Amino acid sequence: MKRFEKKAFWRTFLLFAFTFYLLFGFLAILYYRNESARLHKEMRIKQELSLIECKRMQLTTCPEAATTIDTDAIMQTLLYALLWATLFILPVSMLLTRYSLRPYREATAYIDAFIAQVVHDLGAPLTSAKTAIGALIRRSEKSERLQRTKRAIEQIEAMREDLLSLSSEKRTHHPQTIEVKALIETVIAAFAEQHPEIDFISHLEDLKAHVDPNDLRRILQNLIGNALKYNKNDAPITVTCQEGRIIIEDRGRGIASVKKALRLHYREFRDKKGYGIGLSAVMALAQCNNITVEIESELDKGTRVQLLFNTATLR
Repeated sequence: MKRFEKKAFWRTFLLFAFTFYLLFGFLAILYYRNESARLHKEMRIKQELSLIECKRMQLTTCPEAATTIDTDAIMQTLLYALLWATLFILPVSMLLTRYSLRPYREATAYIDAFIAQVVHDLGAPLTSAKTAIGALIRRSEKSERLQRTKRAIEQIEAMREDLLSLSSEKRTHHPQTIEVKALIETVIAAFAEQHPEIDFISHLEDLKAHVDPNDLRRILQNLIGNALKYNKNDAPITVTCQEGRIIIEDRGRGIASVKKALRLHYREFRDKKGYGIGLSAVMALAQCNNITVEIESELDKGTRVQLLFNTATLR
């Protein structure tokens, strides 16, 4: 079940459960009022019978009759009823939630499968175009336009990979034990070659984890790419790997709302190119590999992202 499906499931479940408990509360109030009225009526009858008995026996003083009712028995009955109602409400709410969300999940699965198929089929023509552009670049001396074309194709490929990451269809997942430090160094080296003006500071310790190397590479590329995109004044970017976690820090523009930034297609800054897919893809890939993502950010001060490996994935 995907993240948004879980959110829809629990919201619907709570709505059903709240409605049932609201109905129970209404019935409990009616029961309490009726029982209280009945006990008051019985108390008045007892008082009148006691007074009649005193007059019949010509007693000068009558024993005091009870003037208050005992509601403990009513509350105990309601408490037992609440426990039994809970045993009914929770499973029924669960069943109703599953039944009501079934069309939604079927429609979502159909759309996901369709999009995944289209995105997957884009791979072959993109590879052919990239190969052809590479051949033209090698033959041409003035190849600036070809270089831009090649970069555009690479951006489309990156978007395609992000879209595949968000879909459960047409996506392969092959976890294996890898050297995380070596993978980070490879990713940093690629970015350092493309951005020689940026100082990449790394503090890397040896770390082995059982994850999909392609997924982890994609996560790092997205996060470091975001750090570069929203960087200010060519500030350094720090990557740390220690104690079973990876930390990526920058001194860029920051994020106003981390919760909103995790939504699909949300863009914090409109002046930067993008489609708001990156962080959503990161969360999807991290979830597949039992990696917890924690993001701390402050506007105009920077962002700190932690990737915490699950204990079961560490080797």
